[in-house]
Amino acid sequence: GQMREAVRVFARELTNAGTDASAVIYLTGHGVAVAGENYLVPVGSRLPAGIDLAALPANQARARLKEVALPVSEIIAAIGANRRGITVIIIDACRNNPWDSRIRSDARGDQAKGLAGIETAGAFLIGFSAGIGEVAYDGAGRNSLFASAFLQLAPRQNLSFLDLWSLIAEQIQRANARSTRVTAAQNPWIAGSPRGRWCLAGCSISGETSPAPASSLETTVV
Repeated sequence: GQMREAVRVFARELTNAGTDASAVIYLTGHGVAVAGENYLVPVGSRLPAGIDLAALPANQARARLKEVALPVSEIIAAIGANRRGITVIIIDACRNNPWDSRIRSDARGDQAKGLAGIETAGAFLIGFSAGIGEVAYDGAGRNSLFASAFLQLAPRQNLSFLDLWSLIAEQIQRANARSTRVTAAQNPWIAGSPRGRWCLAGCSISGETSPAPASSLETTVV
């Protein structure tokens, strides 16, 4: 599909940029967690009629879901772990499961809401706009609470990514505290540890500024 092709093109461009190039991928929309794997749901994607993922063995459920959604692990594999440059993957897709009537929360790792945790390897930072199993709220405006905070804070130079993430979380928590629509907490989650201090908008080092990411991919998946 279009999402897979976009990932292939992006991975190829990142490879051409060299192993030291940094990259940021921001994905927004709907995601589901089935059998411990996270999937991004493209616009207009539909499960075939009569398919009950909850009734299938884990390997069969994964195979059927790959036909209509993109596993996050596929994005990570396409980029590869043998890179020196940081790759940041931000997933603002922790919405209610659009297929919740056909996916139940159980010991197999299916979740009715939110996403499952991801183990990172290599120079990856992977962040969710809400914690494991939590829902990310849309907010009252054009953007979600997370996207609004990210757009406001991300351009700040000399702000490490981990500090940026903490500020985003604080801003979301303040917005949630003021809202009468929010009924549960939203705590952005992050995995991975950058080598040294890495800033999205560039870090000041001895009077110089380190470069911002050489490549970026923004794909809407709702």
